[in-house]
Amino acid sequence: MLLGNQPLPILYTSAGQLNVQVPYGVPVNTQYQLTVQHGSTLSLPESLVVAAAQPGIFTVNLSGTGQGVIMKSDGVTLAQPGTPASIGETVVIYCTGWEP
Repeated sequence: MLLGNQPLPILYTSAGQLNVQVPYGVPVNTQYQLTVQHGSTLSLPESLVVAAAQPGIFTVNLSGTGQGVIMKSDGVTLAQPGTPASIGETVVIYCTGWEP
């Protein structure tokens, strides 16, 4: 996947989904062309604007306070004081974002 001419790191792919990481240094409020490359074939470019976001972490109590929904690499155990993640362990943080 390319944002402008910059390749994006691919985190996950399936038949109907691509998850990529937009680099931190990409300027916000800037229009880019997004294309997908499969082998030597490029998709039609899709215009998009990179916007600022303010992510919020979902919480266990669903009220926006307290323990965040941060899962350990097994996908079922919360990373919390009683069951902390190990050094170097991957965690999944459930969050959402909105454009300010």
